[in-house]
Amino acid sequence: MRSPRFVYLLVLLWVIAFAASILLTMSIDGPRNLDTGFARLDTLARGQLVALGIAIVSAVAALLLRGAGWLPRLIGLTPMLVTLAIIAAFTAAMLLYQPTPPETPATPPRAPVTEPGDSPTVEY
Repeated sequence: MRSPRFVYLLVLLWVIAFAASILLTMSIDGPRNLDTGFARLDTLARGQLVALGIAIVSAVAALLLRGAGWLPRLIGLTPMLVTLAIIAAFTAAMLLYQPTPPETPATPPRAPVTEPGDSPTVEY
């Protein structure tokens, strides 16, 4: 392949798929419950998988360019590099962020329950 136009088209398709997955996820309306959350997660995951597929094809096409300089190849590899950077950032954040447990309980402990017969009787 000599012309980098196909690679540029793939990069444009990747940008569209990446942005569309986020925008479609934000456009899902509904109550804040489990069903809406799963619908949003499903939409985001499917869109990102499509974008990943396009990024892989773009990287392969960029590596197969013949006679092109380094810039068209770098542009073709950009979607894959961005995807790998996002994965690395999320993995690092997950491994580095360790929330500490609270030192005091969130609610005070319950008072002990006494038997009804054990209470002293008070006469007035």
